Amino acid sequence: MVIIFLATLFLSVLAIVARWIGHSLSFAEPLSRHLILLLAFVGGVSAIEKNVHIKIDLFSSLFEKKISSTWTKWIHSFILILSAMVSFFLVKASYDFYLVEQEFGAEGILGFHSSHLVSIIFLGFSLVFMKYVLSLLITLTGDRHD
Repeated sequence: MVIIFLATLFLSVLAIVARWIGHSLSFAEPLSRHLILLLAFVGGVSAIEKNVHIKIDLFSSLFEKKISSTWTKWIHSFILILSAMVSFFLVKASYDFYLVEQEFGAEGILGFHSSHLVSIIFLGFSLVFMKYVLSLLITLTGDRHD
């Protein structure tokens, strides 16, 4: 994550300096925008890994001390299943978006087709989906090695 952040920062500073001296780096702004998008997905996957992602803790806060650890495990598994299902549909939608961009997109940054940058969205949602499935498997088997 640090490398992506530093690359984004470097591109932004480079574009600002280039503007000061009268040059334009037309690729810097869209590339940094897509790097920030990639950074958001990598951060999301990292948050899922550490179980610190934004979630609605209605069940756990209401029943925290009143239910057994077995029920807690099944509720957590149910939430992971729902999260995986939603992220699966986002993977499908982002793949469809990628295909549309591949068909109707144009040459973009540094001669790359615009679909290459849009593929970051598909890759990001795919990583999120795989992480939810992996977290579900780890929760159900109880095989967590931290």
